[in-house]
Amino acid sequence: MKFIAAALFAAVATVTTAIPSENNLRGERELYRSEVGTFDEQLNVCKGAVCGLWGDPHVVTCDGLGYDCQGVGLFHLMNNHMFEIQAYFDDVGAESFQHIQDKGWDLPLGASLTNDVVIKNKETNEIIQIGFGDIDLHDDTYVSEVGCTSGYHHIPEQMTGASRIRVASTIECRAQCEAYTGCTKFTFYQDGGCYLNDDNAVQVKAPNEWSRTMTGHMNPDEENGACGVDGGLPAILDPDIDQMHANVNKNCPLYMYVDGVLQDLSGVVGDEDDVIYDNASTKVEIIKKLKTINYVYNKGDYNSVIQLNIKGKGPGERWSCHFDVAVCLPAEEADQFQESTTGMLGNPDGNKMNDWMTRPDEDGNSEPIEVVMHGNDKHQMAFDYCYNNWCVDQKDSFFMPQAHQTWADVKCHDKPHRDFNETDPECDVNADKIREHCAGVPPLLRYGCELDCCMGDSCSADEEDDDKPNVPDKFQEDNDKPQYDVPDHDDCIDGEFFKDGDSVCPNTDESIVTLVKSSGGLALPEDSTVIYGITVDVEPHGTVAGKTVKFRVNNPFDQAANIYVKHDKSVFTTFMDPVCDKDLSTAAGCDNTAPSVEAACHSYPGIDPFALVQVYYSSAFITPSDTEVDVCCEPEDGDADGVVMYTFEIKCTCPGTTDQ
Repeated sequence: MKFIAAALFAAVATVTTAIPSENNLRGERELYRSEVGTFDEQLNVCKGAVCGLWGDPHVVTCDGLGYDCQGVGLFHLMNNHMFEIQAYFDDVGAESFQHIQDKGWDLPLGASLTNDVVIKNKETNEIIQIGFGDIDLHDDTYVSEVGCTSGYHHIPEQMTGASRIRVASTIECRAQCEAYTGCTKFTFYQDGGCYLNDDNAVQVKAPNEWSRTMTGHMNPDEENGACGVDGGLPAILDPDIDQMHANVNKNCPLYMYVDGVLQDLSGVVGDEDDVIYDNASTKVEIIKKLKTINYVYNKGDYNSVIQLNIKGKGPGERWSCHFDVAVCLPAEEADQFQESTTGMLGNPDGNKMNDWMTRPDEDGNSEPIEVVMHGNDKHQMAFDYCYNNWCVDQKDSFFMPQAHQTWADVKCHDKPHRDFNETDPECDVNADKIREHCAGVPPLLRYGCELDCCMGDSCSADEEDDDKPNVPDKFQEDNDKPQYDVPDHDDCIDGEFFKDGDSVCPNTDESIVTLVKSSGGLALPEDSTVIYGITVDVEPHGTVAGKTVKFRVNNPFDQAANIYVKHDKSVFTTFMDPVCDKDLSTAAGCDNTAPSVEAACHSYPGIDPFALVQVYYSSAFITPSDTEVDVCCEPEDGDADGVVMYTFEIKCTCPGTTDQ
């Protein structure tokens, strides 16, 4: 997904009189609350409370609470006096969850995609289901990777005169090779890189920490010679869907049921807007080059809108066809929605901390659940909340399965949660690329960006210019009132610091952080925490050689100070290079925007690996001395007024976990 500044998740359209031809909802836009509160957003022709989900899937409630579901099966998105909305989440790969179980494969990283959305209008009793059918019909090879060799690259990297080309698939990379004189071999990287080569190149195994690679050969009679040959789309299993669907964005096979009856969408073609259902108060329209679907419920003087953005790489691919979803609840019925709304998308009452709730009992009563959004298990907690409360029972399902499917195929599967980190070996894209791509993403959506990037979606080739978000000027200029205000990280909350030297290794009483020396004449405040948010035993990644340790640095003093952190970095060598991280004008106490520092670890026989870190504080309140900020840190003008330095040793593993 493509992220741009001040534009993540649901944007508000400024047109209120008609459905615009432009897609003003992007799965990556940020919700904002104005002075009026939750019901001041606008989506298409609806003004009210906007909430929804995007990606695999990342949920943002109407009050701005963000969390991840990533389940597999049929789930309750929303239920109130107007709508009951259910969604079917399928595994992020095109193969079905049952297919994975039958094969005995390991589960993927825990990502799923929205394959179908079912809308029951409780005021008209219409049930409309929009989806992509069962497109999980190929074997364990993805369409664009047929004939390719995975995990290899060529030496030399590219032929003389060629340069890296940014493309979206092996098919496009092969086309580049065909057009380049002398090119006979190519390598495609999942981060979008395409390298061209000739017969002099030798195929070798790619390092594990690289982005996922595919190699191909232009001679179809040789090994991997069919790589990048467009073999067409996989067949749709059910003949009725095959005859009745529309081919939309990336050839995704769109279908629709109305009250259980399959609608004929085979005539929906071209780039023009097309109404695919119009019945009195309800209209369903495909707009903006077949990339967006608007479900519009007209109440006379106002509207409600459910908008689906068609995303994905197409049938037979790992990141298959799916929807980003947004729902607008009209402001005119705010009191009723606040009284009646339950489901994964929360209750639009302005309080995001009660958006987690139990499933209503037989009498319709639901109780709030404490929202726990910090700690090492926060993603597991969100995953459990989703499964424990919002799986659809068979008796409550409105979902129309395909002819070959049974309830066992679409119900919630007991899929264990598996969290990820940016260095996970199953990531398609390496850690450096993930960090670079998601560095500017607002806090609430950063984890989602990193996971999507890891799974190979958002770090591929750039989107077309006409697919970029269209952000209203008011949101580009008014960035100081975000609807949600979650911190950049959760390593300190309300003045309490987590994962410090005393607590990060729970099986030992020994602190892994030691103050080695100090200079500048200013002692640290008693019982203060400087190093916190520690992650030990970080495996090599990107260009890093050897293990590292990650941490954050606190300002323990009463006044603001510039902080400089000097440490070592290794790059494909046993030598250490000194580098420096800055955190200027840092306020005292718990700072939820403090950057993470990654320091290289020294390893010697017989002792645990460790990192040496020098922390400089510079401020006018510090008495000047001979201590100066190291020139490596490029200190700011005025830092000579007063500087104090502390040297810490940080163990890179918990005691007892390293072979001596």
